[in-house]
Amino acid sequence: MFKTHILLLALILSSWPSLALADSGEAKKGEEPNQPESAMLKDMRAESPIIVNGDKIEYSRDINVVTIEGNVEIKKGNSVLTCDKATVNTLTNDTHAEGNVILKDQKGLIKARSCDYNFKSQAGIAFDADAAYEPYYGKGKIVRKVSENEIEIKNGYMTTCDRDHPHYRIQSRRMAIFPDDKVTARAMTFRVANTPILYLPKFTQNLKDDRMHVQVTPGKSKDWGLFILTAWRYDLLNNSAGRIHLDYREKKDLAWGIDNFYDTKVAGKGYFKTYYMNERVLGRKHLYKYPRVLRPTMDTQRYRIQWRHKWDVDKNTYYLLEYHKISDTNFIKDYFLREYEKSAQPSSYILFNHYLPDSSALSILTQKRTNRIFSETEKLPEVKYDRPNTRIFQTPLYLSSSASYASFNRKKATLPGDTDWESDEANQRIDAYKRLSVPFKLAFLDFNPFIGSRETYFRRIAGREVGIFREAWDSGSDITTRFYRIFDVEAEMFGIKINKLRHIISPAVSYGYTHPPTVSTTKLLQFDGTDSIGEANQLSFSLENKLQTKRQDRAIEGSAASSASPQPPRTVDFLRFVASSNYSFNIEGRKRRLSDSISFDLEMLPYDWMRFESDASFDRRKRHFTFANFDLKASGKDVSWGGGYRYERKSSSQMTGEILFNLIKGWSFKVYQRLQFKGNSLLKEQDYSLSKDLHCWILDIKYNVVRERGETIWFALRLKAFPEMSIDYGQIYHEPKPGSQAYPGGKSAN
Repeated sequence: MFKTHILLLALILSSWPSLALADSGEAKKGEEPNQPESAMLKDMRAESPIIVNGDKIEYSRDINVVTIEGNVEIKKGNSVLTCDKATVNTLTNDTHAEGNVILKDQKGLIKARSCDYNFKSQAGIAFDADAAYEPYYGKGKIVRKVSENEIEIKNGYMTTCDRDHPHYRIQSRRMAIFPDDKVTARAMTFRVANTPILYLPKFTQNLKDDRMHVQVTPGKSKDWGLFILTAWRYDLLNNSAGRIHLDYREKKDLAWGIDNFYDTKVAGKGYFKTYYMNERVLGRKHLYKYPRVLRPTMDTQRYRIQWRHKWDVDKNTYYLLEYHKISDTNFIKDYFLREYEKSAQPSSYILFNHYLPDSSALSILTQKRTNRIFSETEKLPEVKYDRPNTRIFQTPLYLSSSASYASFNRKKATLPGDTDWESDEANQRIDAYKRLSVPFKLAFLDFNPFIGSRETYFRRIAGREVGIFREAWDSGSDITTRFYRIFDVEAEMFGIKINKLRHIISPAVSYGYTHPPTVSTTKLLQFDGTDSIGEANQLSFSLENKLQTKRQDRAIEGSAASSASPQPPRTVDFLRFVASSNYSFNIEGRKRRLSDSISFDLEMLPYDWMRFESDASFDRRKRHFTFANFDLKASGKDVSWGGGYRYERKSSSQMTGEILFNLIKGWSFKVYQRLQFKGNSLLKEQDYSLSKDLHCWILDIKYNVVRERGETIWFALRLKAFPEMSIDYGQIYHEPKPGSQAYPGGKSAN
C-alpha cells in the first residue's frame, strides 16, 4: 500500500509540474504571468521542495492538498515536522498537523498536540506545546513561532531545567525566546517548585552574556565583617543593559554602583561603571550591636568612575577611549583586588588608529591625567606613523621607517589643596627613524645586516629653554640557521610515547652597534625609551635545542570516528631548551666583558595531559640564580592539579598549587595553597572550594584564609546554563603561558 501511494504521488507530480510540492509561484491557467517563464522556472528551482513521507498519502488535485497519515514526516530545507496525521497545501505551503507533533529546525524544537505551520515563512502556531531552545525550555497553552528567530509562549513558563516538573521556572502570560539572542517576559513570577519567590514587571536575559539576572554573594572577612554583595541585572533597551550593585559590609556600611553596557550600532560600543560608598568604620563587633564610633564622613567618600568606548569605523580604522576617576590610591585595591593586580594606575586617553593600504599605520594618542593623586606623563598629543619593512622596487634592499611627534607633560602626584605646580615638566619632541636592511642567505646561514639613522628635535633640554637636534646611528646584523636530524625511533617508556624523533638545533647571533648620539642623554628631559638612547656595542647569542615527535590527538585516538576516518598525527614539541646571553664590547665608561647573567628557558611535554615549564637567570660570577620559576600542570578526567615555584634572590621564595577532585558524581572539591619560605610564616594563603551539582543549579561553598587579612567564607548559587559570575573571590593556580601548545586540557584551566 505504501509503495503504491508513493508511486501514484510521483506520477501526479510529474504530470502536473504546477502542482509540485515545491513553492509554486507560477500563474494559474488562463492568467498571464508577471515575469518571463524562464525566470519563473529559475525561481522554482532555487526554492527547496517539500518532501513528504508516510504510511498513507492521498492527493486532491482540485484543492491542491496532500493528506498524509501514519508515521508522517515532512521536510523542507532545515525544517522537519513529524506527527500522526497532516495536510499540506501545495500552493501556499500551509500545513496542519495533529497527534504527537514535533517540529524541528537548526535552533530547537517544538512538541505539541496539534499545530498549523507554513514551511515557506517558517511561522506557525502550536497548541498545548513544549519548546526546547537551549539553554531555555518552555511550556504553554499556545506556542507561536513568529519566525525562525522568535518563539512566543502564552500562558506558560520558561526554565533552564530540562525535567518535566522543573525545579524552578519563570511563569508569565506572555514570554518570548529569541534563539542565540535573548529571552523576555512581562509580569513574570519566579517560582521554586510551586512556591512564588519573586515578582518582576519585566525580565530579560541576554543569551550572548551568560551572567545571571540576580547575583547574591554573602560571606565574612576580617576587614569587612559579615557582608552581602548583590548585582541586579536590567535590560531597559535593546542595545543597552547593565547591573545595579547594592552591597553591605558590616564594618564599612553600604555601597552601591551601576554598570551599563551599550552598543550604538552606528558609532561603536562600550561600558560605563560607577561605584560609591560613604565608608565608615563602625565601632562594633557584630551586626546586631549598635555602632559606638563613627568616623567623620567628610573625608571617607570613596568612589570610582570608568568609561570605555570603542568604535570600529571600518576594518582599518578604530577609535578607543578610556576615562578613569578614582577617589584615592587604595580604593581599587581595597574593593576590586583583581582589577588592581592587572592595573594599579589606569590611564585616561583617546586613541585613533588607521591602517593604510601599504600596511603602514597612523595613530594619534591623547593621554590626559584625570587623577591628581597619581604621577603621570601626559601626551597632548602623540602622533605616530610606522611603515613596515618594504622592498625597494626589485632590489634586494628593504626599508622600514617611523616618525612621531609628541607633546609631553610630566605631572607629579598632588594632594587636595596643593598649589605647587612648578615641579611639572613639559617638552615637545619630533622623531624620525629609518632602517635599511639587506637579508640574504649564504650557504646554510641566514643574514640580515642593517643600518639605521635617527634624527630627533627637542623643544627644551634640562634646565634651559633651548631647542636642540640630536642624531644617532646604529647598525648590526642578525645571523640564524637551523640543523636537524630525524631518528627512526618507536618506543614507549613510563607511558611516554615516542613516534619518530626529530632533533633541531637553532643557533642565533645578533650584533648591534649604536654610535654615541650627538647630544648626551644627561642633557635631556627623559620621558620614554627614545630619550635615553646611548652608545651601545653588544653581541647577543642564543642556542635553542628542540626535540619533536608525532602523537595522535587524545580526543580522537581510539574513537570510532578515528577508525572510520583516521586523522594524521600532529607534531609535538616534546622538549625545548633555550640558553642565551650577551657580550659587550669596549665603549666609554665600560669594559669589554661577557654578561654576568645567562638566561634559560625550558618546556617539556612528556604526556598530552602534563606540561612542565621553567625559566631562570644564572649569575655566572657569583654562581647563583638571581631568579627561577617552575610550573607543572596536569589535567585528568577526575583529578587535575597544578603547581608552581617562584624564587627571587633576597626577595621572594614561594610555592603555589591547587588540586581539583571530581571523584564523586555531582561533587567537585578544590584546594589551593600558597607557601612563603621567606618571613615569619610558612603558610600564607589557603582556599577551599566545594561545588555540588543540583541538576540545573550549582552550589559553591568557599573558605579562604589569608594570614594578613583573616578568614573569608561565602557561598553562591549559580545556574548551570549561566555559570559566569561578576563577583569572584576564589583563588586559582595561574599558569605562565596559557597560549602554549597542548594547553587546553583540564578543568582548573577554565
